[in-house]
Amino acid sequence: MKTVSLSVKDEYQKDVLIRRIQEKVLAENIPTVIVLSEIDNEHGMLLSGASPGMKGSARVDYSFDNTTKIVTSWKISWLNQSVQNVFLDGIFDKTG
Repeated sequence: MKTVSLSVKDEYQKDVLIRRIQEKVLAENIPTVIVLSEIDNEHGMLLSGASPGMKGSARVDYSFDNTTKIVTSWKISWLNQSVQNVFLDGIFDKTG
């Protein structure tokens, strides 16, 4: 498993990043890509994943102690439908 942290400052960077992820999937024959995204102004994150022919999404809600900077509890809820994610959309269609 490989983990990277990414941030995008503008649309050009986003397009380059999408292309780079697709190139990496093809070059290393990666079977699954998972993206963890922050939800603005909430204590929650969106977990989105894709494999050839399959997608899934979950919401992770958490409590955070601002003093200790520690996550004190969390709950994962699988979503009935996948949430669109520009970094995953068509990733395996374009690499095969």
